[in-house]
Amino acid sequence: MVQALCAITVRGRQLLASSSCFDEAVLLWDPEEGKLVTVLSGHSGEVQALCAVDIGGKQLLASSGGINDWTVRIWDLDSGKTQVLSHHTGEHRVLCSVAIDGRRVLASSGFGRTVRLWDPESGEVQVLEGHTHEVRALCEVTVEDRRLLVSSDGWTVRLWDLSSARSAQTLKSTGQVEVLCAVAVGGRQLLASSHGSHRRDRGIKRMQLWDPDSGDSRLLEDRWVKSLCAVTVGGKQLLASGGFGVVALWDLDRIEPVQAWEGYSGWVTALCGISVGSRQLLAAGTDRNGSGSAGAVWLCDPDSGRTWILEDHNHRVGALCTTTVGGVQLLVTGSLSSANHAGQVRLWDPESRTVVATIEDRYLRALCAISIGGRQLIASGGLTGIVLWDPDSGERAWAVEDHSGWINALCTITINGKQLLASGGDDRTVRIYDPDVSRSWTLRTRHPVRALTAIGQSLFIGLANGVMAVTIDASLGLGL
Repeated sequence: MVQALCAITVRGRQLLASSSCFDEAVLLWDPEEGKLVTVLSGHSGEVQALCAVDIGGKQLLASSGGINDWTVRIWDLDSGKTQVLSHHTGEHRVLCSVAIDGRRVLASSGFGRTVRLWDPESGEVQVLEGHTHEVRALCEVTVEDRRLLVSSDGWTVRLWDLSSARSAQTLKSTGQVEVLCAVAVGGRQLLASSHGSHRRDRGIKRMQLWDPDSGDSRLLEDRWVKSLCAVTVGGKQLLASGGFGVVALWDLDRIEPVQAWEGYSGWVTALCGISVGSRQLLAAGTDRNGSGSAGAVWLCDPDSGRTWILEDHNHRVGALCTTTVGGVQLLVTGSLSSANHAGQVRLWDPESRTVVATIEDRYLRALCAISIGGRQLIASGGLTGIVLWDPDSGERAWAVEDHSGWINALCTITINGKQLLASGGDDRTVRIYDPDVSRSWTLRTRHPVRALTAIGQSLFIGLANGVMAVTIDASLGLGL
């Protein structure tokens, strides 16, 4: 099994370095010819990680050892020289090249709770402490023109300012992130999330409120929450949460629920705000109706407390969004696919509570409305593919099949005034599309993607082990 891969430039040639969990060597390949160029030997255990690092104007290859080999080796492939670094007391599982004051150093971590910074030129080693669990991931990120090192131990994410060797920000996770939602509180954009416990015997979902700027979070509720959305009531944005048989509205200025609707059958799996005339309503999708045979959608009026049911679904409702057709805002509901049921998209007129269109989508998992070239379209994601539908005609407007597994989340993000589509799935990738010109950009993650939401030009990614934040720049190959 291939353990690690890394691209490296040697004498102007782009080569590919690989390692396996079955031997102690690093292999260099020519990707154009598909031939093995050379074998690098020296480790006494399996090679866990590979990384290219620029030192003195030359690109070197770093490799880290696993069991029985607690070393990092830096290979100069031009001269054939090797430098051995051995200050970890355990396996080196991840490597990352990072800039400090204009020079490149190598960051590594393993089974310990520390991150080590190696300066290959001077041989100096610096230790970063603060994690309480094994560090599993490292990467470099730019924040306000500063180069920071990001480290994660599966429970916390730390941002390190390497010029001062201090942790600049920490995002603490209570486990697997299922739902993300941006909400305005006191003029600031905050992030609400629902987390599952890593421990199966506990089975707790915790709803948390995050400040993306400071990384601070606050526990809102210690019970199962399956869905979240922001809804405006009386000119103020509130947070709606859906659990088992209940929908609650939260005033986040006071950090307390101000209204609740109870008595639903099953889980409230999706929430969405919708305008009906002059009223702002809340739509709630459930996995069962009153008879328990199929899903249903409820319309809730926060002003009067009344509810209405839209019950014409063939399976559990797991996705909701809105779209505008002919100047009228319609509710889009998605019955998710399963082994026994094909997915289905329905467009409802919420005023008359009637279905105005039905779209069959066999592998439906996620829904999102997007505006492209002045047209309102509906994006649906399922097994490997995304389809953009024209709600007027019910026809496909655009389709792509890039993922290699189920797509769990879709959202839009606006960059340079243009709306783009982001998708995330079980294949551990986030893909950002500009359907207007058929361009895309791919971000790889270490865990399956469960949820997506955008705040400004930052994309927040809910993973199986926490929340990841990425600032999307126009220079990332999207052609904007």
